Amino acid sequence: MSFSTKETDLAYLAGFIDGEGCFFIGRFQTIARPGAKSYPNYHTLIYITNTDKGVLEWIHERFGGTLDNRERPTRKGNILRQIYRLSYTGNLLTDLTKALLPYLVYKKPHAQTMLRMRSTFARNR
Repeated sequence: MSFSTKETDLAYLAGFIDGEGCFFIGRFQTIARPGAKSYPNYHTLIYITNTDKGVLEWIHERFGGTLDNRERPTRKGNILRQIYRLSYTGNLLTDLTKALLPYLVYKKPHAQTMLRMRSTFARNR
C-alpha cells in the first residue's frame, strides 16, 4: 500500500493518533455452528474518533480506511451529538502502522505491539 509521501502528513496523522486514536486488539469467542465448540478469534484495528468530520475526511482522503458516524449522548445525556470514527484493519492497518512508527510518541509501544500481533496473521488473508 502506498501512502502520502509527505512526511508532514504522516507526522500529523501520528500526532492525531497519539491524541485521538486507539490501537485495538480484541479477543472474541466464535462458534462455527450451533452446538459446536467455541474458539478464540482475534481482531486488530486502529480507531480514530472525533466530533470534527472535516479532519477525519482529510485523513481519509490521504490514507483510506473506513469512515462512519454515530450519535452519542453528551455527558449530561440530554443532547445527542455526532461522533465520527475512522478505522483501519487488515493489511492497510499493518502498512499504515509501519509508516507511522517513526512519528508516534505516546502510542509507539502500542503500535509495536500491534505490529507483533499482525506478524502472526497471514498477509494474503
